[in-house]
Amino acid sequence: MIFSPKLLTLAPLVLLTACGGGGSQGGGASTPAPSPVAGAPVATDAATLVAWTRDGGRTAEFENGVMRTRRTLTVDGVRHSAYVDAVPGYGDARVTYTDGSGETVFALVDNAAPTGTAPTGVYTGEVDAVWTPNAGIGTQSGTGRMAITLDAASGEAWIDSIIGGTNSNVQFMGAAKASGGRLSADDLTAQYRDGEGYFIRNEEAVVDGRLIAGNDTAAIIGTIGANSASAGFTTGLHPEYTAELTAGQAADL
Repeated sequence: MIFSPKLLTLAPLVLLTACGGGGSQGGGASTPAPSPVAGAPVATDAATLVAWTRDGGRTAEFENGVMRTRRTLTVDGVRHSAYVDAVPGYGDARVTYTDGSGETVFALVDNAAPTGTAPTGVYTGEVDAVWTPNAGIGTQSGTGRMAITLDAASGEAWIDSIIGGTNSNVQFMGAAKASGGRLSADDLTAQYRDGEGYFIRNEEAVVDGRLIAGNDTAAIIGTIGANSASAGFTTGLHPEYTAELTAGQAADL
């Protein structure tokens, strides 16, 4: 099935428009939770970063049912920050880590749980990126919005996003394939522009994502890599935009 222009315009429109836990007391004596490890992560592989983040991190709903655990710690004047995104019924899916030297890691978590079958719809959320548009501007970082329109029947998806830095932006956009619980593309477009919006260049980007259907939560979560850019994204099924997509599909029949 090929997306109609009507359906594909939903994703860019989304880009123009982003709780805490309680406690309970039991009848018996409680055991104090162990203090979190005070040091920085000892390695930057996904498993180590997830364990470090969950050791003392705070969890709240991120968006569209996806849960996010955050932890920030300053060690010897260096700020270490990480978050882990998880889908209820599936578990941890992605981790992002940044240290005070400017190093940023975007990684999928090695989770062997069944991904389920993510339904057709519009998935919206955030994308974090680090990019270097040219030598004169230098390295930039930022957080932006992402929308993914998924047609589960045809295995087609359309990605659109934009992330702004201090004096440039990067946009990831294009078609991707959805199959076997994975979202993939090796020719997505990474477009670099300066702070005034003038075009600098395009590069091809690679997408590695997961299509996840958990407990009443569907999500598309992944990473993007390109020449002079890397990113991580987390999107969840958006009920309102999905209803518009479904109505548009019915009208095209």
